[in-house]
Amino acid sequence: MALRLALIGCGKVTERFHLPVALARPEVTVIALVDPDEARAAALAAQTEGIVALRDPSGLAGRVDAAIVAAPHHLHADIACSLLEQGIHVLVEKPMALDAPSCDRMIEVAERHGAVLAVGLVRRWYDASRWVRDCLAAGDLGRIVSVDAREGAVFNWQVVSDATFRRSMGGGVLADIGVHVLDLLVWWLGDPEHLAYRDDAMGGVEAECEIDLVFPGGVTGTVELSRTRTLRNSIVIRGERGTLTIGPGFDPELRLAHADRERVLSAHAHGPQAERVTSLEALFDAQLLDFVEAIRDTRPPFVSGTEGRRSIALLEACRSVRASLELPWLRPQRSDATQQERAP
Repeated sequence: MALRLALIGCGKVTERFHLPVALARPEVTVIALVDPDEARAAALAAQTEGIVALRDPSGLAGRVDAAIVAAPHHLHADIACSLLEQGIHVLVEKPMALDAPSCDRMIEVAERHGAVLAVGLVRRWYDASRWVRDCLAAGDLGRIVSVDAREGAVFNWQVVSDATFRRSMGGGVLADIGVHVLDLLVWWLGDPEHLAYRDDAMGGVEAECEIDLVFPGGVTGTVELSRTRTLRNSIVIRGERGTLTIGPGFDPELRLAHADRERVLSAHAHGPQAERVTSLEALFDAQLLDFVEAIRDTRPPFVSGTEGRRSIALLEACRSVRASLELPWLRPQRSDATQQERAP
């Protein structure tokens, strides 16, 4: 029998990915769409007969077995805990929550009620991401020396609310694309032992930030994130035996350099039974199927609440040591006379 599923939060990620993927999966039946904007929920629900539109998730008890929570970031913990307390299994979009104690509460409630808690960190599903993890674990690069991650572009996601631009709702580049980057780094290299963090928030949300990190074994790390500029959009991992570059975007190219030789690698068909993930839709489909199978097999999902918490603990640590990012237009300007005096 198909699992009865509710989708909570009818923003662009639900419209573009969660809903069409769920509708195509025979293992689930979408029962309800939930959003405070009931007209939007109703418009999406009208695509398929039998889906009800609800204003809040309080009416889901007894009607669904599982839910995907894709509401604004600051609502994730409360909505997820309310569902988990009813024994409803939850797949929560990233970021899992906005602080580690909220993550701990979600994990505890899920364990107490025997419910599955999965976190939507889809970049772990990239073939390349899993290949990199195996490569590092096998020591193919030798001792890792440093990692340098740069990701940025002019913001162009088609939002349906202003949540991603509000500080109180967990908006900003760090909790948005930053969580994806930080999650991969802790998955590959372990939880950092030291860090420094700078951003341009000035009382609002950050559009630019920089992080300096030290991972176990003395691996130094640099992360730069931007919503206003196109950056290199790659991760470079340097080891004593070679350098691995993970390219930009979905299904990224991998380049491995040893001495004077560089080659492009294929990370596809991860493991003997794996199928290549060929599109963003396929990533969400793999994530949903894993969630369903974790429920049916009573096993942890691929990205559990405990794993999802790691990037949130790092995000929280960044906030706790925040310093202002030095911006070019705020640097002290020397007078013309001073510049002339110091000119050679």
